[in-house]
Amino acid sequence: MSRQRPKPAREEQLGAQRLTKTLEELEGSVWPKPTHDSGLIQAVHRVRKSPLAQLTVDDLRVTIGQRVGIPFLVPLALDVLERNLLANGHFYPGDLFVVVARTLDQPFWRSQSALLQRLHAI
Repeated sequence: MSRQRPKPAREEQLGAQRLTKTLEELEGSVWPKPTHDSGLIQAVHRVRKSPLAQLTVDDLRVTIGQRVGIPFLVPLALDVLERNLLANGHFYPGDLFVVVARTLDQPFWRSQSALLQRLHAI
C-alpha cells in the first residue's frame, strides 16, 4: 500500500549512496518555502527534502506525477513495478504504473534506453 517503501534501485541506475541523498541534494537546487498551503505542494516539498531511501510508493506517485525528480525517482518506481505492477499509492491498484507511463513524453527518456527497456518489460 502507500506506506510500502521501495527496495533500493538497481546499482547501475542509482548508486547506493544516492539513496541517502535528497532530491534537493541530487539536483543541487533548494526550492523556496511554498507560498501556497495545498496538500499537493506541501507533499512535493516534503519529498524533495527526504532521503530517497525513505520515500513511499505514494511519495513516488505524487512526485513523479508532478514531473519532479524524474531522473532520480523513475528508477525507484521501476524497481517497485518490477515486483508489483499493481503497486499503488492512495488511489487505485496500478496508479504508480500509470504515473510513470505518463512521463514517456519527457525528454528524460530519450537518453535512458535501459530504463525504457525495463518499463517495456513490465
